[in-house]
Amino acid sequence: MPRVCTLCLVLAALSTVSVRAEGWWQSGSALPPAEWRDTWADDGVSFGGSFDSYFFGNPLGGAAQGFAYTQSLYFQLEADLEKLAGWKGGSLVWSWADNAGGNLSNTVGNEFQIVGAYGPNTFYFDLLYLQQEVAVAGGTLTARAGQLTALSDFLVTVPGSNYVNEAFQADVLRGIDVLATYEPESSWGAFVKYEQPVWYMQAGVYQVSDRIGDTSNHGLDYSIQPEDGLIALFEACWQPVWAGAAGKYPAHYKAGAFLSTWEYPRYGGGDEFVLSGFYLLADQMVWREGAGTDEGLYAWSNVIYSPQEEVAQIPWFVAGGLQYTGLLPGRGKDRVLVGAAYGAFSMDQASLQKDEGVPPQYYELAMEASYGIAVNEWMTVTPDVQFIVNPGGTGRLPDALVLGVVVGLNF
Repeated sequence: MPRVCTLCLVLAALSTVSVRAEGWWQSGSALPPAEWRDTWADDGVSFGGSFDSYFFGNPLGGAAQGFAYTQSLYFQLEADLEKLAGWKGGSLVWSWADNAGGNLSNTVGNEFQIVGAYGPNTFYFDLLYLQQEVAVAGGTLTARAGQLTALSDFLVTVPGSNYVNEAFQADVLRGIDVLATYEPESSWGAFVKYEQPVWYMQAGVYQVSDRIGDTSNHGLDYSIQPEDGLIALFEACWQPVWAGAAGKYPAHYKAGAFLSTWEYPRYGGGDEFVLSGFYLLADQMVWREGAGTDEGLYAWSNVIYSPQEEVAQIPWFVAGGLQYTGLLPGRGKDRVLVGAAYGAFSMDQASLQKDEGVPPQYYELAMEASYGIAVNEWMTVTPDVQFIVNPGGTGRLPDALVLGVVVGLNF
């Protein structure tokens, strides 16, 4: 909590100073306008970030009732190497994060983390990579290498990332235990993407190691050991823009696959040295209030499947939902979300749990609804409701009602 109080005092001080700055409240950053920041950006050095506070409790259900506060502070620095050194299309990205607070799922006893942003209570170095962009045959080729996060590059749906529960976010792939990195963790990797206006294809290879996520090194263990493995991901996307009476309706339809080489323990004993799976993701604008506005209804869904139930904890995962931007008159940037996510646990794991006298896990269902209030360009307040069906997957815990609010600031 000391870090929470310190940050609040700093932000309050900044706000007091900033009120005197013309246009601060209508600006795009919670930080005060600063001439040096604009000068640096013109010279090729820009930075941004966010601070999110999560206040959540479960008044009903679960293993017990409780409350947890979680915070996530994130900063990213980007150097435009073309402006700085004449390297056309080159850039250097460096980011770091600091997480603090508790995990309400430890009280409720459910599997899908109620606040997906919860992470190690420590300062953590994250991304550090070189990127190159080149125009090729009417499209753009992007390549990057360095310390990368696999699940920032793959299995991403924009509506899904606006939910709080991790079941709606790309990092649900960790439930399959492939050890794919997710924010704020990173590992050595290489990524390439070729994009045309209506489609793209991308591939990436990332280091797999049980050392990743070790909080003692704060993300600075850049070593590569002989026992480390790899995870390779491939994704293709068709992104048409349909024409309608009210304007254009953008969409993204993605298909992907992953394959990882590492010593994954089997539930029946022994190791599996290759783990693979497939996924489908889709999001589509289905209603637009009028031409020239982003207000309207979006639908999205995803399916993730790994056929190796002897290794994967959650081989089957399905999620979907709706997002309406600008539902209320005069609130064009507010966002309403509803969604449901279902994960089926491995039958091999359930058999082993029975043999060991442990309650077997079968499935968990998370439902979520929220209303994001856009206070201004850089501040959002989001009341959020979640209902967890079959917490922990065993049938031993009562369904849980979770209530909370998220306060988000962008820098």
